[in-house]
Amino acid sequence: MNDLVTERTPLVIAAEINMITHQTKKILLLRADDSPDQSDPS
Repeated sequence: MNDLVTERTPLVIAAEINMITHQTKKILLLRADDSPDQSDPS
């Protein structure tokens, strides 16, 4: 298997959470840009 041992300290976990949050915001913004305007009745 993988012999690399990585200790998941609170700082590493916080960095992972921040990265996931940032990526999620980017995805939501890209999808919002591609979706049709919800205020347009047609």
